[in-house]
Amino acid sequence: MRYSLQMLNRKYLKSSCPEQSGKPDFIGLGTPKAGTSWWYQLLVEHPKIKDNDFRVKETCYFCHPWDNAENDAALAHYETGFGSYTDALVGEWSTLYFSHPFALERVIESYPNVKKLVAFRDPVSCLKSWVSQVMRNRASKMLLDDEESRQMYWLYDLLPSLYTQIMNYPDKLRWLMEKEGDNLLVLQYEANKTATQRQLDKTLAFLEQDSFEPPSLSKRINAAGNNDFSELTLPAHVERDLRRCGKALLSLCNDFEPDLWEG
Repeated sequence: MRYSLQMLNRKYLKSSCPEQSGKPDFIGLGTPKAGTSWWYQLLVEHPKIKDNDFRVKETCYFCHPWDNAENDAALAHYETGFGSYTDALVGEWSTLYFSHPFALERVIESYPNVKKLVAFRDPVSCLKSWVSQVMRNRASKMLLDDEESRQMYWLYDLLPSLYTQIMNYPDKLRWLMEKEGDNLLVLQYEANKTATQRQLDKTLAFLEQDSFEPPSLSKRINAAGNNDFSELTLPAHVERDLRRCGKALLSLCNDFEPDLWEG
């Protein structure tokens, strides 16, 4: 995953960017481990959809606690990432927007008419994959080979944090659907995998673009590798709660296929 340096450091607020600016045509709101890197790549391979000028899928702009004095300058800089094309759509897909404590509301407030997309994965599978990714990447750098520290980190920090974020998905999605209505497309990760062209056509129709078969249709982007947490066994009560969360998401998304989710 590559984040935009322009959005991670205040010094980039005055860095050189294209003089043109414009609002994004679409914003992906989440969620982690739901195949969004792959889906974004499929979209930007369409002849009428281009990568933003930051050349990153995730700007994470709305995750930043800009103060009032900085916000106008930061938002103006953010919009320089979307002004180079007048004959194509340009957007971004920051997976942390959906579960971040204040990012989602800021996206809606700043761009009420911009099309939004969000993808969900079966909550049990999502948590396992998310833990595996963090432990493989971030934790391996922080904790090196200290097995005791790794276990304490996953049990007392990582598991509660990711569990809480995922369990909040149904309430956040319900709020978002009420706010956005037809301006929101909700995708099921497993359906994207098993019926890729159909789901891509659905996404392109939402963005008012013609059907297209991209070169990367069957090529997974940012696929996870294996580590000690790849075959993670969750505590029974955690798995039970996550299945309940999945049922709540299915009740909100009538076009989701229940058989594609565990349990």
